[in-house]
Amino acid sequence: MYTVQCDRYTPADQSLDNPTLLGRHIFPLIKKTLIKQGQFNGQDVANIFISQSKTLNYKRYKESLKDYLVFSVADTPVTHTLKHYLSERLDTLYPHYEQQQVNDSIQLRTANQVIECLVTDKKGVPSPTMTALLGQGYTLTLAMLLLKVIMISPKSRAYLEARMGDLIRYHASCAEEDCRWLLYFLEVLRVLLTIYTDPEVKYDLVSVSDQPSGKRPSLNSKIDLDAYRIFAQWHRPSRRQEIDGATHTS
Repeated sequence: MYTVQCDRYTPADQSLDNPTLLGRHIFPLIKKTLIKQGQFNGQDVANIFISQSKTLNYKRYKESLKDYLVFSVADTPVTHTLKHYLSERLDTLYPHYEQQQVNDSIQLRTANQVIECLVTDKKGVPSPTMTALLGQGYTLTLAMLLLKVIMISPKSRAYLEARMGDLIRYHASCAEEDCRWLLYFLEVLRVLLTIYTDPEVKYDLVSVSDQPSGKRPSLNSKIDLDAYRIFAQWHRPSRRQEIDGATHTS
């Protein structure tokens, strides 16, 4: 209810209770994320990757993984930097497995290695990839990359959270103004993980302008975010989905 009503109030109106941990400044980001979600269903692409990976040996799997991660990422100089760091980490990773068919164990270990490549290792020092992307303002891109990893390897979420903890501890002695980039990144990542991985809440955009109903704005055109409201509704998984989820967990 808060996400629905918040946009209707001016910043001067402070009477609306906020039951979330999010500030109002994050709502434009949520809208942009929902626009992207409408144009590109990340879970569908992740499912295709998972299905196709079952027949690959590990060497081909690593090449396919790089293609999957950079898929839909805009072709910019930073993208070439990203490909370089991914290749640097993956090309020589676990060479003794390269001719073997991939299994759950090696997939999990590889996903965790990608997380380290994108953010940090156990020492908490920001990785060169993270420094390159965030240094040029590609916060959402980095968060989307991590989301892609979690979509194909849900068990890696605990590893990601542990690395985020290392990153926070590494910067614990820094002044707050020097860590605003980290706080913003963590906020963006939390929003993405909530929108894309929460099975019980469905988020969508509702037009409040004269735009035809059901037509989403395009990322390639100028977007009037004020013309849209965030609509979140409780979505209870079907009995079939619950059974499939329980089977997957077991």
